[in-house]
Amino acid sequence: LEPIADQYYWIGIYRREVDRAKRVTYLGPVPPCHEFAFGTGNVGAAAEHGLRKVVADVSQDEQYSQCFVAVQSECIEPVYYENKLVGVIDVESDQAGFLMKPSRQKFKI
Repeated sequence: LEPIADQYYWIGIYRREVDRAKRVTYLGPVPPCHEFAFGTGNVGAAAEHGLRKVVADVSQDEQYSQCFVAVQSECIEPVYYENKLVGVIDVESDQAGFLMKPSRQKFKI
């Protein structure tokens, strides 16, 4: 992933399954959350509806599902292949507002 992963606290890639998003890989601390049912947390909501979400302060987001105490901001990016929603990328920072700058919201796979 670019920008370099050491700028972020945690990055995970989730595959969209029948009724949930299931983590397939990650970079960062070992996460306690490995899957989210559709509609559960920002990852589950993005996997269900395919909508991007950027959260400046996760403590103010009612939908955020906390897996790490250190996380303060989050960006969820849907992943499409041949116009089909196949998963999501979850990028988390330990700095509030860190992911709000457009230059930090561009990810290449």
